[in-house]
Amino acid sequence: MLRVVLIFLLAATAPAPAGERLTVPTPQAAVDRMVELAEIQPGDKIYDLGCGDGRIVITAAQRHGVEAVGVDIDPEQVSRSRENAKRGGVEKLVTIVEGDIYQTDFRDADVVFLYLQPDLLRGLIPQLRRMKPGSRIVAFDFGIDGAKPAVVERGAFGERQHCTIYKYDVPWVDDAGTTWDLFTPSP
Repeated sequence: MLRVVLIFLLAATAPAPAGERLTVPTPQAAVDRMVELAEIQPGDKIYDLGCGDGRIVITAAQRHGVEAVGVDIDPEQVSRSRENAKRGGVEKLVTIVEGDIYQTDFRDADVVFLYLQPDLLRGLIPQLRRMKPGSRIVAFDFGIDGAKPAVVERGAFGERQHCTIYKYDVPWVDDAGTTWDLFTPSP
């Protein structure tokens, strides 16, 4: 059992080959909780960097009536997200952009959602640090290296048993210490 868990962890955190990224949808139950933790207010501007099928920006727009921007580099995901926004009745609130998250200007964001592999997330840290004070970052499964989260919530979300949601308030407190996040299966 330990061997299976270690293999899974290595596969989940290993960088993908250049130009190739693993796309894993965030369980809808986790999306619901992430949107709740973000404390979205009327007029907030929302971004999801690496939006996949758009479920986070769509959920935020449906629940709070806010403008939301999803950014993804994969044209198929962009097309799927746009169709999902239309099907969800929020195509006037949700904008899906085909683009590079590192070239995206999200300084006007009040909330940024992230579900990115650690190597991708590390590359965004300089941009995330420049977000306006009072904005929020909500990340799924992988936290921001060197940043102390305001909230860490662990649990089962839908079919996924061991998940972590991190919420950061900008500016965040630096955390130079190493954090181990271990899950112990229930007996």
